[in-house]
Amino acid sequence: MIQMPARVFITVLFFFSISSLWAQPEETTSSLNQGDLYKVEIPASGMYQLTYSDLTQHLNIPGSSIQGDNVRILSQGGGSLPGPNSIPRSMDPIELPTIGIGLDDNSFDPGDKLLFYAPGPHDVIVNRDQLVEERANPYDFNNYLIVQVGSGVQRTDIPFEEVEGSPDRELFEVLQFRHHERELVNLQDLNVANHGTGKRWFGESFSLNNQQDFVSNFSPLPKISSEEPVHLAFNFAARSANETQLRVSVNENVKSYDIKGTKLDNSESNVAFLASDRDFFSIDELEQLRFEFIPSSGNDLAWLDYITLNFFTPEIAPSQGREFFAPNSTAGLTKISLDNSENSANARLLNISQFPNYYELPVTSSENQVEFLDYGSQITPRYISFISAEDYPRPKFVKKLANQNLKGMSVPECLVVYPDFLEEAVDRWMDHRSSHSNMHIEKADIEKIYNEFSGGREDPTA
Repeated sequence: MIQMPARVFITVLFFFSISSLWAQPEETTSSLNQGDLYKVEIPASGMYQLTYSDLTQHLNIPGSSIQGDNVRILSQGGGSLPGPNSIPRSMDPIELPTIGIGLDDNSFDPGDKLLFYAPGPHDVIVNRDQLVEERANPYDFNNYLIVQVGSGVQRTDIPFEEVEGSPDRELFEVLQFRHHERELVNLQDLNVANHGTGKRWFGESFSLNNQQDFVSNFSPLPKISSEEPVHLAFNFAARSANETQLRVSVNENVKSYDIKGTKLDNSESNVAFLASDRDFFSIDELEQLRFEFIPSSGNDLAWLDYITLNFFTPEIAPSQGREFFAPNSTAGLTKISLDNSENSANARLLNISQFPNYYELPVTSSENQVEFLDYGSQITPRYISFISAEDYPRPKFVKKLANQNLKGMSVPECLVVYPDFLEEAVDRWMDHRSSHSNMHIEKADIEKIYNEFSGGREDPTA
């Protein structure tokens, strides 16, 4: 087992005679080729804002050079990049549409801000059972955005979609999910055939503290539906020479799971074995979510992987910026009517089902009700509510970037991929090879590859 506080990739790669393998992207000019670029990071999906003071004080942009239409946000979407080349993906950061508050005069002044939804570092999907899953990114704990400022930059507003007509169906409850997962211990891979991948991370240890309750990790929850059960999904791993047991308590409901033992002295055996489940529980509120590991000896090891809760709720808290889903709303016109738990009449709503094609929907909002209409689609609709006057998190400034355009690079005979601290040595090697072998050599800083092809995330697929 390896315990690591961070994930680091250090490598120098040399690719020779690559002209026949060079895959030219459809676009030959990167969006990072113009304007002033500022890399910022976010820890999770959600509503974010950039204010005048964020731009002038944190990013050190002169206020006189900022125009409302000349500031935009670029992103590569959320989650890790797809491994197979056959899966379509963006080959360049794409603009996130934004909402300008106070920018009608095109002047970005104190008190003005940009509001936007940004996807986080992990994949969030709706599975075939219409339940939400979060799949952790094994390569990076954060997602990154690039703030682009300049006279040649044109910001795009989130479009407002007028939806009218008689609904084909009406929903009074929506699906929400909560996910808990910490990446503390790397078990390489549980399957012996995949040892060494380093992609299986686990969280809290149960080796010393055998009983742990996770209710506080999911609090507070909104009102839980009395009509639909709560769905619990979890993964848990144990490493022992003998069979061990896991006991899970959801309020008064208790279930036990046997976990197989492994051969500790055999490197060809599984590192650990899993206990996992997907089950429904009928509860009105979550009072207990306890995991108890029952070892066979004092040397046994065990770790939680993740816990995911799916539940229906009849209410919405607009200011909190919580995402929710409307399962089975894939055809016709759907009306959604929810209780307004905050008694606010200023709720706004975005459909965020497809990156980056988000749009705002008209909302009828009163002190006790929020209603809206939306068209059905082939994927489960995903929404987020917000109130424009509220404060939302600011992305954290990372660094200012130089302009780049790796896509415009001519096809070399040799491409050197390297981390920036080796640039001086790479330059000496390139000079030597060019003078002695008369080779056409190009170089690509790993960080620039990440910025242009994975939106700044560390991802080997970039």
